[in-house]
Amino acid sequence: MNFILKEDSDDTEMLKYVIDDETDMKTIKLLIKWRQATQANRASSSSKKLKKKKIFIKRDRKAADEHLYRYYFTKYSMYNEAHFRRRFQMLRYLFTRIVDALSTSYEYF
Repeated sequence: MNFILKEDSDDTEMLKYVIDDETDMKTIKLLIKWRQATQANRASSSSKKLKKKKIFIKRDRKAADEHLYRYYFTKYSMYNEAHFRRRFQMLRYLFTRIVDALSTSYEYF
């Protein structure tokens, strides 16, 4: 009876030749109706799902950039080398070398 529950099979014609008992035929017809109802519910429920909107959080990115530069990259910055290394996982001079190399190679930087 597992073949009845498969979604891609239409077994009604084949069942007429295989099953003699009227009770078995009614049971199998009920299973087929249940399978069709389940497929219809899946089709209708999948189209009704609402997509969540992405939450937009307005941030002052320019002020954050200035804040970051003032605290870590100025000559007399608020945080020392140890703070910089802990925050960015590299030494400050290595970071500035990378920035200088990128800014000479690419306009974006």
